[in-house]
Amino acid sequence: PFDPARLAKKAAFLTRPGLAHYTTTREDLLRRAGDVFEWVKSGRLTVRISQTLPLRDAAEAHRLLEGRKTTGKVLLLP
Repeated sequence: PFDPARLAKKAAFLTRPGLAHYTTTREDLLRRAGDVFEWVKSGRLTVRISQTLPLRDAAEAHRLLEGRKTTGKVLLLP
């Protein structure tokens, strides 16, 4: 393991790519999203859902996430 705080001594920092690094156009975004949805539909990619809450409990969902009380996705349903 590496402690990222060690980088501060040399004014260095960590970066990581985000979605924008892989999708330069709307067409790229739609194609990649389609791929992901197809993987989920086919079972090739599974998504772990930790909690399902009504939308009115969004504040509780944030508390769970901030308190690191989840081990998967938290869904808010209308």
